[in-house]
Amino acid sequence: MVHMAQKNAHHTRATSVNDMTRTAALRVALFIVLLGIPDGAVGVMWPALRADFSRPIGDLGVLVVVMTALYVAGGIVFSRASHLIAVTTVIRASCVLSVLATVGWLVANSWLAVLAAVAVFGLARGVVDSAVNAAAAGRIRELGWLHAGWAVGGTIGPLLVAATVSGSQWRGAVAVIAALSAVVTMAALAISEPDAAMPAEHASKAAATAPMSTTLVVATVFAAYTAAEAGPVAWGYSYLVDHRHLHATAAALGMAALWLALVGGRIALGTIGHRVDEMKLLAQCCGLLIASLVLLWLAPTGIAVIGLPLIGLASAPVFPLLINRTPRLVSEAATPRVVGIAVAAAAVGGPVAVLIEGRIADAAGVGAIAPCLVIAAALFAASCLTLRAPTRACSGHSASSCSRRSSRC
Repeated sequence: MVHMAQKNAHHTRATSVNDMTRTAALRVALFIVLLGIPDGAVGVMWPALRADFSRPIGDLGVLVVVMTALYVAGGIVFSRASHLIAVTTVIRASCVLSVLATVGWLVANSWLAVLAAVAVFGLARGVVDSAVNAAAAGRIRELGWLHAGWAVGGTIGPLLVAATVSGSQWRGAVAVIAALSAVVTMAALAISEPDAAMPAEHASKAAATAPMSTTLVVATVFAAYTAAEAGPVAWGYSYLVDHRHLHATAAALGMAALWLALVGGRIALGTIGHRVDEMKLLAQCCGLLIASLVLLWLAPTGIAVIGLPLIGLASAPVFPLLINRTPRLVSEAATPRVVGIAVAAAAVGGPVAVLIEGRIADAAGVGAIAPCLVIAAALFAASCLTLRAPTRACSGHSASSCSRRSSRC
């Protein structure tokens, strides 16, 4: 009898581990398909898309702004609804919405129809990003793999477009994105996930909220990070080619090395992230990021290009580390809400920084971009100091409770 009970317990544990593995794999697939591939594909697809609808080249900005605005809205929607609806339900609904949006994009016969479709797609992506990050908060290895998936998808996106697009025929790439979205959606509907992030029914409303000051601090750090990260990605190639007069091929290889370093760093975090001191690693990343950008700015051109993969390596762990830190800054029940706001802030920080840097480059020349990148990285490093301060989240818990929450990371 005892033997049978032990066997059943072992079987239950094995089933639970298998379910967790499938869930983690699904979430990585969501990041690759719904977040990474579209981010990498849109810019490369634009020449064909604008040719089909006879749009000026600058309308890419309109497309990106529409998608980003609804992406931000998606993060806010999740933040407001996370205490009312199970995270699993939110993820599944957003996956279904993404399929409808990509199919709408695929069959769009006018520019306004394209904008409407990418708006809905942006909304779905914003909710998925927030929900999956919130569900993984506190598990640094899973966060590492998730964001490695995004970087892998970003690398696949341009290759997908190159293989499926010619002339003004852009629909092949969107068809593949729609098909992949349908596949991960069916997987999301089929795989049973625990609703661990859903607060208990008896939890008070206060338990699912965080102080506004803490929420603003977290949102500011996320926005500052994407401002520091987006600049080198957007301007690195132009700076090296137009200001440093580096050969275009060498600059392109440098940018590819940045992305490869980003992927490699996040895979490493997914492998050994549970063994690191997260605040120490975050400080080291800030230092390396600033040093790499100074290298890009001041070193001779042949050496400056080495700064690009170092920037990718320095950036790789940061977003997962910030997500992982959030449960320590707010109550666990409030984490989904705060992550939703943080993801929305992150979606704003990068484009705003790139816009400002572009205006400065217009006024003072491309060479002015490099010191701007260093300043953005320094501001992010300064914002990270707020993450070390004691927070109100732990003031209402026993020391042992906070200790248990810290030990999981």
